Amino acid sequence: MENLAGRLLDLTRELRVESRDERAKDENLREKYLGLEVRYESTIRNLEEEKSKRQTLEKQFGDLGEIFLEMRHSLKQEKVKRLKVEEQLRHLDRPLVSDRTEPASLDGSHNIKEIGRNFVAVLIDADGYKFYMDYLRDLENGGKLAVDELLARISLFVEMNVPDLVDYDIIVRAYANLAGLGPACRNEFRMETDDLRPFVWDFNSQDPLVDFVDIGPGDQRADLKIQDLLEYYVSNNLCEHIFFGVCHDKGYIPFIEQTLRDGRDPKRMTLVVKSSVRPGLDTLGLRTIQMPAVFSVVTGTLLR
Repeated sequence: MENLAGRLLDLTRELRVESRDERAKDENLREKYLGLEVRYESTIRNLEEEKSKRQTLEKQFGDLGEIFLEMRHSLKQEKVKRLKVEEQLRHLDRPLVSDRTEPASLDGSHNIKEIGRNFVAVLIDADGYKFYMDYLRDLENGGKLAVDELLARISLFVEMNVPDLVDYDIIVRAYANLAGLGPACRNEFRMETDDLRPFVWDFNSQDPLVDFVDIGPGDQRADLKIQDLLEYYVSNNLCEHIFFGVCHDKGYIPFIEQTLRDGRDPKRMTLVVKSSVRPGLDTLGLRTIQMPAVFSVVTGTLLR
């Protein structure tokens, strides 16, 4: 009996020790849980603060974007006003009839005397509208032939679609990055050289109102040039019609849509189309003209 009582006493002591250990473990777990709960609540508060900061930054960024668009629009309006003032100043110093025998300058720009005379404008994003390969390959006369064909196509279109316009000039502006266009044409048309400068020089020397301008590397340079000129020409009462070759680039769509929303007559504008009209441009209600004898459509093939 004494042995049994002793064993029971030992078991009781062991149970008490285990019970204390369990309570200590429970207390330790409870403390860890409370610590995790505090950290969780702190993390939630931090996330909410970060979310609030992000929303504030997004709103500020959106406000800055709107301010930027307003400033850009205002800048373009100022450019148009400046061009009009320059036009008036030139009108004071120049004859009212354009001199189409004026020679081209060495940098491809001309002293244009279109003031006081009706004209049509042709704007070409030449990075996307490559001239027909036979013109590019002909280093002696290719530029001149390209200009002659382009002007002939424009004149024919005007004669058929704007019959009341008789005495007018044709102003052509083609913009491209020659450093990128040259290799692209060499690869696409299997040309022996990627140097397009002879073509450009020949192109610019054919007519005083025709310019092929190297705008250098950089995204959107041609886009901005053409957009600024389009905005200027649509506000110029002497400009009877505008042709623009931009159907390869959907980035022009919002600008053209805005131009039409500003009340510009769509009958004054015509899209130069290489093959088909890009979705988004086909719903603007603009007339189109194809010039496969001027611009390359399919490599190695001339479609007329």
